[in-house]
Amino acid sequence: MKRPILIAALGYIIGIVWGLSFKVVLIFCSIIAICMLIVEKNKNILRIIKLVINKKVTILLLIFIIAGFIHIKFLKYDYEKIYISLENVNIVGTIVSSKKEKQYINEYKIETEKINNIKLKKKFILLTKNKEIEYGNKIKLEGTYIKPSKSRNYRGFDYSNYLKTENIYGTIEQNGKIELIKEKNINYLFINLYKVKNKINNKFPEETRGVVLGILLGDKSSIEEDVRQNFADSSLSHILAVSGTHISYVVICISVLFKKLKLNKNIRKVLTSLVLFMYLYLVDFSASATRAVIMSNIVILQMLFYRKQDTITTIAFSSIIILINNPYSILNIGFLLSYGGTIGIILFVNRISIESKEDFFQRFKSYLKDICIVTISAQTIIMPIIIYYFNTISFTFIISNIIASLIIGPIIM
Repeated sequence: MKRPILIAALGYIIGIVWGLSFKVVLIFCSIIAICMLIVEKNKNILRIIKLVINKKVTILLLIFIIAGFIHIKFLKYDYEKIYISLENVNIVGTIVSSKKEKQYINEYKIETEKINNIKLKKKFILLTKNKEIEYGNKIKLEGTYIKPSKSRNYRGFDYSNYLKTENIYGTIEQNGKIELIKEKNINYLFINLYKVKNKINNKFPEETRGVVLGILLGDKSSIEEDVRQNFADSSLSHILAVSGTHISYVVICISVLFKKLKLNKNIRKVLTSLVLFMYLYLVDFSASATRAVIMSNIVILQMLFYRKQDTITTIAFSSIIILINNPYSILNIGFLLSYGGTIGIILFVNRISIESKEDFFQRFKSYLKDICIVTISAQTIIMPIIIYYFNTISFTFIISNIIASLIIGPIIM
C-alpha cells in the first residue's frame, strides 16, 4: 500500500466532516458516485482506480472514517454536557494567557482543575472586573458561566465553533472575590517564554505595534478592523497568520546562528527543533504554525536518520496530529488556508528553482518568476476559501504578494 498515512488522514477528515455535517458527506459521496459512473465506460481509468483502491486501502480508510466520526461526536457530547450543566460556578484554575484589556473588564484564558469541587480540566475565557492577574497564577473564584452563542443567521459568525477551535468551553464572568492559591503554577520554561513574549510586545512603538506583532506572532488583537480588511482585500491575510513562510525564515536565522557558533551538524538540527517549539509557544500554537513546525521537525528527523523525504506523507501526518489533538481545528480558517496553500503549491508547481546566475538582474528575474508561480499555485486552492469566508476576491494578489515577499523576510529576521 502506497502512502498509508495519506489514506488515514483522508479517512479521518471525512469522518470529522461527517460528524459535523452529514449533508456535506452526502454531497461528497454523490460527486464520487457520479465520477465513477462517468469513468465506468472507460476501462483504462476504471482499471487504474481498482489498482489504487484495493481491499487494504478500503479497510484503512473505513477504520479512520469511523475513528474521526466517533472522536468528533464524543467531543460534541462533551461540549453540550458543559453547556447544559454549568451555571453558577466555584472554580480553581491557572491563568494560561496574557491579559486582554476590554471596556471595564479584563479577559484571560484559564485552565480549570476543579469546578464546584469536582475535578474537571477544561479551558475557559475568564472575565474579571479590572482585576490584574499574573500569568501562571493558580486562583480560586466564584463566577457565572456564559454559554457561547451560535450563528443566528445563515453563514453568520458562530462564536461557539470559534471557541471549539481553541479548545475553549465558554466564558466565566467573575462575581466574587479572587483568591490567590499559588504563583507560577506552570512550567518554568513557559514562564520564561511568556516574559520573552512580553518584551517583544513592549519593544515596538504603539503606531506600528499591531501590524508588527501580527507579522511576527500572528497576534491580530491590536490591529484595527480597517487595516485587517485592507490585508484581506489585498490577499495578504496569510501574512498575519504565522505559517510556513514565517517558519522558514526562523529556520534560516537560527541555522546561520548555529553555523556561526560552529556546532555539530546533528546538534544544530536538534537545537533547531527546540527553538521551533519555543516559537510555536510564542504564537499560541496556532493551527497554521503548528502545521509548519510539525512538517519542519519531520524533515529534520528524516535528515538525521537519512530517510527519503515525502512531502505528501509529511503533510498528511501533520494534519492527523493536529486533528487528533482537536478535530474542530478543521473549522479554523488558519488551518484551511495553511493546508490549502501548501497543497496548491505541491499540486501545481512542477519545478521551482532559483538558479545561480552571475548577473544580478537575471537572478532577480528568476526570483520574481518563482514567486509568481508559487503565488498562483497557492491562490488556486486558497481563493475559493477566501471567497467563502470573507466574501471578497482580489485579482492583484500577484503584485501584493511579490511586494510582501521582498519585505516580509527582513522584518521577521
